[in-house]
Amino acid sequence: MDLLLSLPKKEGKNTIFDQKSKNARSSAFHNRMIRLAKIHGNPRFKEIHLHTLRHCKALRVYHKSHEILEVMEVLGHRKIETTYRYIRLYRQVYKNRQPKIFETKIAKTDEEAIWYWNNGWTLVDTKKDKRFFRKAKEC
Repeated sequence: MDLLLSLPKKEGKNTIFDQKSKNARSSAFHNRMIRLAKIHGNPRFKEIHLHTLRHCKALRVYHKSHEILEVMEVLGHRKIETTYRYIRLYRQVYKNRQPKIFETKIAKTDEEAIWYWNNGWTLVDTKKDKRFFRKAKEC
């Protein structure tokens, strides 16, 4: 961490990398999609962007748990309104299906995880030191 903080920064800016290097990943991904479109003869590959993958992850997490707070945690949003945009997309995609409703909890310690497991919760995902559990809501 000290090495990173010691790197010289652009004059008048608080960043180490310039905008060009930030866009390099996006540009490489876009070029890959163009090549795939040509190889497979499918122009829809060109419609896939890096942010498309973020939407895909958000939809998968919400589909598993139906808990907006879990999606918010996974995406790293500060405001629930930002996360809700992803949920609206989910509802457009699955508008005619009635999903199972789950309650979710995040265990931050081993003791919490063991308690959820012993009380009928299902482990859905693990991120760093957090474990996500779900349980079908009682109607």
